[in-house]
Amino acid sequence: MTDPTPADLPVCRSCGQSLGGRYCAHCGQASSTARLSFRAILGQVVESVFELDSPFLRTVVDLTRRPGTVCREYVAGRRRQYASPFKYCLIMAALYVVALNWFDVDLSKRINTQVGGETEVQAAAVQALVQEITVFVRSHLNSFIFFALPVLALLLRGLFRRAGLNVAEHYAFALFVFGQRTLFLTLLVPFGIMEWPQAVVPIATIEIIYTTWAALRFYGVGWFAALWRIIVAQLVLVVVMGVLAGATAIVLFGPRMREAMRAGGAPQGASPSAVETADPSDGPPVDPGDIAPDDVSSR
Repeated sequence: MTDPTPADLPVCRSCGQSLGGRYCAHCGQASSTARLSFRAILGQVVESVFELDSPFLRTVVDLTRRPGTVCREYVAGRRRQYASPFKYCLIMAALYVVALNWFDVDLSKRINTQVGGETEVQAAAVQALVQEITVFVRSHLNSFIFFALPVLALLLRGLFRRAGLNVAEHYAFALFVFGQRTLFLTLLVPFGIMEWPQAVVPIATIEIIYTTWAALRFYGVGWFAALWRIIVAQLVLVVVMGVLAGATAIVLFGPRMREAMRAGGAPQGASPSAVETADPSDGPPVDPGDIAPDDVSSR
């Protein structure tokens, strides 16, 4: 039996080279190229994310152990071993949203709003809407952070101007750090910690400490120099996110806000006496026809 000639061998559909095993020796693509299916696509995603030698998993581990070094090496050109910062932050934001929905986290437990109104009905309507808006903002918090990060990059360039980095390099640092911070929040979701009102301050403190730790190595400054700059950057980021969230709330909930403010008012044309409440001690109203003559004369 003769060996197959090169013309008889299957060829790689990516590079056209002859195949002699499970993978192409020229480009590395698998020899088996069955038709696409949702199962195959999902398998490729899981394999690329959780493969032991994958850049993504290495980025997760190294950002936990030495975040500033990862950012510094990526900016310096050692990028093959790490995931793209934009892709990394985007995936972590998506995982956070999936976790919130999967574990049915009720963020309204962290909200305690008291809204005054002209009537109890109006106050209840306004309070319910405020609670709904707050839950919406908290559920999409990572989306607001994602769009606010370019502003943060500009701010970091001003705060760390002696580092000699451009805006894109500051942006890569912000994406890596906030992607990892989002991963930490995602890990807390199954334990219900995200629903605790008392967890807000400790979580914010840990996030600032982690970001400061990353800035030490990335910017090459001391603890105090990094800490006050990161706190300033965090406060400005909160303001920017507040503006974005407020604008989004006005666009999405504006008509309902106006309706809630009008809800529960007195009927049009009603006089003040018509809506007065009777004193329970006066007893039920008396019809004049029911009063006996003797009662009238005695009165």
